[in-house]
Amino acid sequence: LGHEVVARVVEAGPQAGVAAGQRVVVNPFLPCQVRGLEPCPTCQRGETCMCENFDQGAFAPGMLLGFCRDLPGAWSEEFLAHRSQLFPAPAGLSDDRLVLVEPLAIALHAVLREPPGEGARVLVVGAGPIGLATIAALRLLELPVHVTVVAKYPLQEELARRFGADRVYRWRRGEAPAFRAAREVTGARILKPVLGRAVVSGGFDVTYDCVGSRASLDDALRVTRPGGRVVVAGAAGQIPQLDWTFVWSKGLRVVGSVGYELEQVGGRQVHTIQLAMELLEGRPDLPLEAMITHRFPLERYREALALSLGPQRREAVKVVFTGPAREDGAFGRP
Repeated sequence: LGHEVVARVVEAGPQAGVAAGQRVVVNPFLPCQVRGLEPCPTCQRGETCMCENFDQGAFAPGMLLGFCRDLPGAWSEEFLAHRSQLFPAPAGLSDDRLVLVEPLAIALHAVLREPPGEGARVLVVGAGPIGLATIAALRLLELPVHVTVVAKYPLQEELARRFGADRVYRWRRGEAPAFRAAREVTGARILKPVLGRAVVSGGFDVTYDCVGSRASLDDALRVTRPGGRVVVAGAAGQIPQLDWTFVWSKGLRVVGSVGYELEQVGGRQVHTIQLAMELLEGRPDLPLEAMITHRFPLERYREALALSLGPQRREAVKVVFTGPAREDGAFGRP
């Protein structure tokens, strides 16, 4: 809770590298450097979001701000962060765009883990915050690919199109949207076996599963072409009764992705969070901030949670808490 943050520095130590009053985007992960430890092998490789010591060091176990007893996150007026977690925010980016840098960085990292080749037919399963951010990442990176999206709600479909999706499919009676997309976009054949769900002959080159449910993963494995790739960007957990036949029978490459790290992009090494801010600066026309559908002051957290978890969630994409308004009208701390 409270791990997607743009904040304003209130107080900083002499070696913090930031000054009071400065806006920052916060990397919420709590790897070795934050915990006061020598870097583990994973951190040495720059893959700090997969640190081997999330249960060691100066703080209680936990991967992220808000998921750690000692560092309870940014659902508060003030919170603590290590200097290594802070990325100075460009003056030209609004708070609304900056608060979405963290989920955008997750999507950018997932795309850069398995970047689709020129002319690839890409499927994004899910059009919640990570799915929409994945569409945005594909367009911000200017990858020459065809992007198809499976969305659940009308608002998600609208935003997917605004972010650059070529085709968007939603549920209707009859054929499942992922199967319909595979048939219409890639020319795949949909075969009906004697037992079980439909089997797809052909399909998408790369599929990004941005949901992590049994249904979304099952669709992703079925509609990806032989030799294709499935990137698990959604927070999949224990998935009962998932048919893995297609992984070996199609020779699929299934790749997991978490967080962000140092990326090799355009011949240079850059952290995903920094890259996200640079790309957003260069594309003011891509309305990432349209994902923010609702804003609440912190004291109205019960209403915010009810909206996010209740039947009205189809009208919400990203719900943010805002800090006290300043004289210039900007939010103090989404």
